[in-house]
Amino acid sequence: MVAPASMEAIERSLLTEIDKRQNDRGLRTILFEYYVLAEDFTEAFVQVKSIDRLFREDGERVFRFAETMRNNGNFDLSNLAYDFIIERKKNPESQQLAYMEKAVNGELKAFRQIPVDLVSVRQAVKNYGELLDQFGRNAANFDAIYRRAKLMVFYLDDLEGALNELNSIVENPGITREKWAQAKLLTGDILLMQQEYNKAKLTFTQVSDIFKDRQMGALAKYKLAELAYYKGEFNLAQAQLGAIKGNTSNDISNDAIKLNLLIIDNTGLDTSTVALELFAQAQLLAYQRQYDRAMLLLDSLAYSFPAHSLADEILWEKANIFLKRNDIASAMIYLDRILAEFPYDIYGDDALYTKARLYDHSLKDPEAAMKYYLEFLVRFPGSLFSVEVR
Repeated sequence: MVAPASMEAIERSLLTEIDKRQNDRGLRTILFEYYVLAEDFTEAFVQVKSIDRLFREDGERVFRFAETMRNNGNFDLSNLAYDFIIERKKNPESQQLAYMEKAVNGELKAFRQIPVDLVSVRQAVKNYGELLDQFGRNAANFDAIYRRAKLMVFYLDDLEGALNELNSIVENPGITREKWAQAKLLTGDILLMQQEYNKAKLTFTQVSDIFKDRQMGALAKYKLAELAYYKGEFNLAQAQLGAIKGNTSNDISNDAIKLNLLIIDNTGLDTSTVALELFAQAQLLAYQRQYDRAMLLLDSLAYSFPAHSLADEILWEKANIFLKRNDIASAMIYLDRILAEFPYDIYGDDALYTKARLYDHSLKDPEAAMKYYLEFLVRFPGSLFSVEVR
């Protein structure tokens, strides 16, 4: 490790030489890379801007710097680099890409922590909006339209705004069939939230019929299965889940298996499906962001069926509702109950992983977070979260 005095001497030497040779790109590049290695990113940004202006690099090096800052989790400085490219207004393609990457930064920052950072979500929605206002709602900007609409649906509860975005592109002949399907499935999600169940079913069925055994078709079938499950039509839900072929992505397959097992575990040994019907209704209410009604139904379910096999699912659902409401203290109560009462059931690893992340990102207690991460590796070495925990 280089001593601080030596680092300062290197910096002084470089600055002295640059004063003598203002137009030496190599020397300026060495100084820039020195600041990056020293993790003095603010000075590195000053230098990379200077190099770009002096040698007319058209933002290429600044783009790479913005990506480096993103990879280091320094989203604010990454955004300043993208702003530099936007404000120069020299290259429309670079400017458009900078708008897009700045919005993506907002998403990454939002989902890096738990609960989701809604301030960053709103900033991302704003950035996507600026891009679309500047460059148009057209096929080339489908990804920005779709990502903006998705954030508005699932995090800002702006269903009409999201529908307007999707309607601006869904009939555009320039988009691919896959992108059309993406937009239609998200439209179906919105209709489900708006309690337009028949319209949602029709929309999902459209995609399922067109794409059949392909990936989009499998996702549409899964959404049809979810809809049937929410409505208490468990046999229909299982039929849809059974139609999903093995060539689907891991995420769809895992979700399908999990939902199928939930139905089997809570209908197979008992002819009564009342408890599962009530639980599915509560999940639907939570999906529709009707959290108070969902909590009342979950409380009633827990009281009426105190020893039911759904007990751990109820606790997990409550924990997630409180997380969506940014009530960390209440969420922690239910996570701890899962760990105490159902430590090795299906949500044991989810609960401990979530608890560790809360201490890590929201409560800013790295020592406690490390304790729970280490505990996780001992208790759940085969969990899907193990790689992330390590």
